[in-house]
Amino acid sequence: MKSTAFDVHVRTLQCSRCGAPIATGERGGQVTCAYCGTTQVLASRPVAAGAGAKRSMADEVARLSRLKAQQEHPVGAHAYDLTRPATGFRADELGTPQGFERAVRSFQEGRGSADHSSPEAQRDRCWLALAVSEGYQVRAKPLEARAVLETALDELPDEGHRQLVRCRLAVAAIEQGDLGSAAGWLDECDPAPEVLQLDSALREARARLCARKRDGAGVLREVGTRAGDIPLAAEVEPIAILLRVHGLELTGQQNEADAVLDNIGYTFSPLGVVKTLEKQRLAPESAKRLTRRRGMARLESISNSRAGLVRTPLQALGPALAMLPVMAAALMIPITATRCTFDADPLLGVYGYALCAKVCEGCHGPARVVTVWHQTGPGEYSSNGAEYFCPSDANGIAAMSDEQLEEVTYRLDGSSMNFLAANGASYLVLLLLLSPLVPIRAVRRWLHDRGRLAQLDADVEAAATELGVAPPYPPLGGEGRLGRAVLLVGGAAAVAIGMVALGMLVGA
Repeated sequence: MKSTAFDVHVRTLQCSRCGAPIATGERGGQVTCAYCGTTQVLASRPVAAGAGAKRSMADEVARLSRLKAQQEHPVGAHAYDLTRPATGFRADELGTPQGFERAVRSFQEGRGSADHSSPEAQRDRCWLALAVSEGYQVRAKPLEARAVLETALDELPDEGHRQLVRCRLAVAAIEQGDLGSAAGWLDECDPAPEVLQLDSALREARARLCARKRDGAGVLREVGTRAGDIPLAAEVEPIAILLRVHGLELTGQQNEADAVLDNIGYTFSPLGVVKTLEKQRLAPESAKRLTRRRGMARLESISNSRAGLVRTPLQALGPALAMLPVMAAALMIPITATRCTFDADPLLGVYGYALCAKVCEGCHGPARVVTVWHQTGPGEYSSNGAEYFCPSDANGIAAMSDEQLEEVTYRLDGSSMNFLAANGASYLVLLLLLSPLVPIRAVRRWLHDRGRLAQLDADVEAAATELGVAPPYPPLGGEGRLGRAVLLVGGAAAVAIGMVALGMLVGA
């Protein structure tokens, strides 16, 4: 097999003088730097003390229980917490050329430092090695990335930090397609670490290796079939979700994989879960299905948006007519309140011209409105609401003031009109007054919807073409289910009021 930059059978470190990659056999030996000519002797690479150890199932269950406790009660700022940047660096700094160069210099200058004995210093050194290596990988310099990682592997005294470096070496080998070397790097790890971050890094690397081998059962064994089956560090959870989806897809559990993706939320914003899956080369079928489901949901959403729009003024006339009785009924509320509170009639009693003659001979419009209040106790008053009276030459109501009318209401029963008839007639008057608004509202609605419809039609066409389906065109001119229901109930109630008013008017 052709050797790769992360070949486990080769030792590749940084030159102690110039920092360039130098390589020799896995057993070490003497090597001369091709860049500066410095001759160095490299020792054989150390492996973890627990590498290759076998544990019983009982021991493994107990270990997972301890890791679960660490997940539920995390300890912050410990020696293996690499979510914090090294001292003096910012998390986003290595994304800039200047920040990356500063990190490279800092790593090179720290070679052989005696300050690597404290836990925090070792954590900083490990973080810096992983960050610089990733920067080299992004810049398509895998040999330099390998040299940084293996140099750190030699320098770091703590086996836990070495475990993190080995896992990164394994992942890098997987990305280059060198699955044999990836397995070799993992064989040098402690298979049963007692720290959650170390175990999670090992599980991620193993799951990635199983994914490249298309071993779905192996992937699920490492990350669990469901969230929570295996305790994982928070920083590994996002990639573990994608690996779980990949494992479910490989094992034929496509519905379960779809369910995981449907509930994934905004974990992978702003890149998006589909782009992340493509970048990681995971779950291609699930990614396609998710894209299609989201596309269909978008198409349905656009179509639903179109369902409440109108294409012609005639279509706009229906909603405008439906709103007419609702508007009239709504206006009756302030009109009635004004009559009861201020003895003032916004309609100026015009309905009396039609109703007064029905009450008694000689009565004529407009109607008079007065509300009589009766004292029921100290500071307490009550009223039966507004009363409507028909003026005539005989009863003199037309010439009376409101105060005079209040004084004689008990003698004017024969001159008063029915409350329902008066308000029903008022409602019909409002319908007539508001009717000129119907064509105006219809034209405004049509002009407003015309541009929006053109854009939504284009969006529907584009989305349907992308999905390879015929574009659906739902019926237009409605208000949506909820809107239509509101208009239907409101309109029916308003028409019922109008019918009662008409009946009172005819039977008065």
